Amino acid sequence: AAAADLEGLIAQAQALRAGRVQPLAFYQTLKKLMAAAKLDPQATPQLTQYIAYLEQSVQLNPTALSHELDAFADKVRAAYASTPERQQLARILNELDLVQKLLNFRLSPAEYRQLEAAHLAEAAAQWNGFLSAQRAQQGLPAAALPDVAALQQALPTLGRFYTVAAQRDEALVRNAVAKIGESQERLVVLITGGFHSPEITRRLKEQGFGTVVMTPKVSQPTNERLYRAVVKYKSGRGSYDDVMAAAGVSALP
Repeated sequence: AAAADLEGLIAQAQALRAGRVQPLAFYQTLKKLMAAAKLDPQATPQLTQYIAYLEQSVQLNPTALSHELDAFADKVRAAYASTPERQQLARILNELDLVQKLLNFRLSPAEYRQLEAAHLAEAAAQWNGFLSAQRAQQGLPAAALPDVAALQQALPTLGRFYTVAAQRDEALVRNAVAKIGESQERLVVLITGGFHSPEITRRLKEQGFGTVVMTPKVSQPTNERLYRAVVKYKSGRGSYDDVMAAAGVSALP
């Protein structure tokens, strides 16, 4: 039995290295074998703490954790913004952060709603006025203030991508509910992109549907080139060949 357990552990270790097994599964197996062998956990304190860390990490809600961190960051910024000028600068920095995410197609649904409420196309003119005044007070040269006119003109066009995405949420839910009504299925699977999931989940709950959201754990950085190629292809501004090239795959003749 001990030999079989060891062979199983070795096989699982190889699967872990190949990415077919999650770390928690492997280390929980190791923990059980150590307990069966009556090995003292105190003899390997770092390993014991690491296993405990893995067990606790799976209980975390990444979305809720992200929201908590954002809220905490807002409180820290508010604590440092003790004067009207600092408060205004903090607001501008937050809006510029939204613009940066807008340009990179990285806005979350909540950030998209925040961007809409900020009316950034109008706010851009306010940035110019405030920063120009601060530049003059600090004796900075004119070149230190970037031109925001082009950005101000481009913001409505850039925001259209997310406006269409929000409209797709409504259409996806409407079509899904209609299909459920036709099929009378009690259990269905709806595959959505990460941006759409929160809003679609909210809309389904409002109509009385119970939902379970399963989100993959991404362990590698996003291929930015591939992501942009897919976005352009779906919006009709790119080609299938561009997507294949970004993925490192030769398109079929």
